[in-house]
Order: sequence, then C-alpha cells, then structure tokens
Amino acid sequence: MPAKEDLDDIYSSLIEAHGDRLYKLCLKLTFSREDADDLFSETILKIFEQPEKLKREYPERLLFTTASYLFKSMQRKYARRLRLVPTVPLGEYQIRDKINIHDEVVKDDIHKRLNDLVDGLPEKFKMPLIFYYTLEMSVSEIARTLKIPDGTVMSRLKRGRERLKKKLMEMGYDEK
Repeated sequence: MPAKEDLDDIYSSLIEAHGDRLYKLCLKLTFSREDADDLFSETILKIFEQPEKLKREYPERLLFTTASYLFKSMQRKYARRLRLVPTVPLGEYQIRDKINIHDEVVKDDIHKRLNDLVDGLPEKFKMPLIFYYTLEMSVSEIARTLKIPDGTVMSRLKRGRERLKKKLMEMGYDEK
C-alpha cells in the first residue's frame, strides 16, 4: 500500500484531472446542485475507501462507474422513502432584477420537460445519452465505463434518441 503522502497526491491529481467532468455527470444525473454536490462527495469518498481499485482500473472510468452506481442506489432509497412518506415538491423561482419572469418560467419549464424526458428513459438508454452528450465521451469510453460492447453503446444511443424524438413529436415539437 502506498504511503499516505503518495495517496494524497494521487487523489489530488485525480480530482484535478477529472473533477469537472465528474461534477458535470453528477449534475446531469440529479438535476439539482445540492444532490449533485452530495453525489460528487459520495463518489470521491467511495474512491478514497478503495485505493487499491485505482491501480486496477482507469481512474476516469472508475469515477464515472462509481457515480452511476451510487446514483442508482440513491434513486432506490428515494423511491423507498416516497412509498413510505410521499412529498410534494415546491417551485424554486427567484425574483431577479431586469429579467422577465415569464421568460424565465417558460425556459425553466422547457428545461424541466427535456430533463423529465431523459429521466423517463430506461436506464440502459439514459446513461449512454448522458455520457455522450453531457460529458462528450466517445463511444469506446462509454463502452469501457459501462462494461458493454461498442456496438451496444451505439445501438442504445440510437434507440434513446429515437425515443426522445418520438416523445418530443408527441408533445407537439416538429422534426427540426
């Protein structure tokens, strides 16, 4: 096992090199800064608990895979809690100077609809789409991260886009 100073350097360089992309993934998965902060922290802590894994796997892939597994776990826990005690979400609109509130509400509504559409996709389509479009990962990087063949990633990206397009057209958006 490496010395503590060596591990500190490894973790610092890991966060410096991949922290931004990891946080972007966390934000895309959770749709909220608070939840993204929690997921990011949990991911880093999980990696810190298992320094031996850094030697066996690619660090970026390890971070993204850990984050996606932790996110799925958080979703399951949240769903269990909702079954026990349902909650009602409240809107979070802030009044700002010189901004048209109507435009902000419309923009937030469109953003929420798109996020809901992506979030409503089955996990096997949602994760490749988020990795590809949000993190700008290549097909081969996604395949390594999700531990599936390249062809499967391409197929899931295509089928995920088709599902999104179909839902958007049902909502009244044209093909442009």
